[in-house]
Amino acid sequence: MLYQSFILMMRKLYKDLEGIGVNIINGKFKMFVAIFILILGIINGCAVEEVQYDFPLSSEDIEEVLLSEDLKWKITESDSFGEGHKVYRLEKDNDKIISFIGSYGNKNMKSLQLSFFPKNPMVSKSISEPITEDKWADMIKLAGRLYGNSRLYKNTHEELIRYTSKRSSNEYGDTSFTKRIDDIHLRIVLRASKETNNKYDLAAIFLMNDVAYESTLADSANYRKRRWLREETEVLENHKIFEILQMNDEGSNKEKGLIIQGHLEKIKKAKKEEMPKSNILNLLTPLYEEDYLSAILVDESGSLEIIMPSNSLNKEELSQVRNHYITYIPDENIFVIHFSVLSEQLRELEKMNRI
Repeated sequence: MLYQSFILMMRKLYKDLEGIGVNIINGKFKMFVAIFILILGIINGCAVEEVQYDFPLSSEDIEEVLLSEDLKWKITESDSFGEGHKVYRLEKDNDKIISFIGSYGNKNMKSLQLSFFPKNPMVSKSISEPITEDKWADMIKLAGRLYGNSRLYKNTHEELIRYTSKRSSNEYGDTSFTKRIDDIHLRIVLRASKETNNKYDLAAIFLMNDVAYESTLADSANYRKRRWLREETEVLENHKIFEILQMNDEGSNKEKGLIIQGHLEKIKKAKKEEMPKSNILNLLTPLYEEDYLSAILVDESGSLEIIMPSNSLNKEELSQVRNHYITYIPDENIFVIHFSVLSEQLRELEKMNRI
């Protein structure tokens, strides 16, 4: 369609220029137009229509993609954990588990997960070798083919390599790389390699549409709240920012869980000087500033500075009014957002939990 529109546009341009003065169209310009149209024709002729598989994926569709990607894996087991969900276990010819492929398609939600497992001498069935950097492009392409967007892998792979080349796995440990491609939310989970110094192994690839992503955020936020309660962390809900700041002025050195409704402004990459000096959140490795954003959280009563992990929501979406699940670290007066969830997603989750 785009190609046909371009041809019509070029023909019209050609006629218009001839109409206002034949001399404008010299031989060189005619040749340029002809070559350009020829190139577009070749590209259009070579274009392959993207296959859109039904979700959840069937074993036949997965086998078709594996065959086309020349991957000699076999499906050995399948299961389902609910309506619209399917998961398959894939093994190599040597009976080593290579991956679990899970997919979900229901209520306008579409999601795909590829999970990979490291070599484990304690487990009789584990993959024979880790998914190292040289195999990442093929795995990203496989995920894209299964999801219905094989073109995403080229730029994604290049950006992933640039990201990991700057991030020390020895110093900062495991990580997640996130990216937005139109309405697709991509998350790639990497483990610090146990076999190669300062390198990463691929652990999982997640692809989901907007509806599935927002639903996943709500689930994760709900789990975070339950964790706070289980750990007997004080949780403050339905408080305005002004009230929170007043409480902090009163001087409490206890970590708190906060759920604040508001929107984010001045969202940008976090700078090193904005990051906490201490190892907050009980992590085994220090925080890496490239993995974080800084912003101002605002409601009708006031504002406060926050940091948050980078994610695949764009600035417009983060600027919406959302429920922000925050850990407050009093020692450094740091507010760390874990999840930012739309209110309607939380209401939907509450309805499902009542059923």
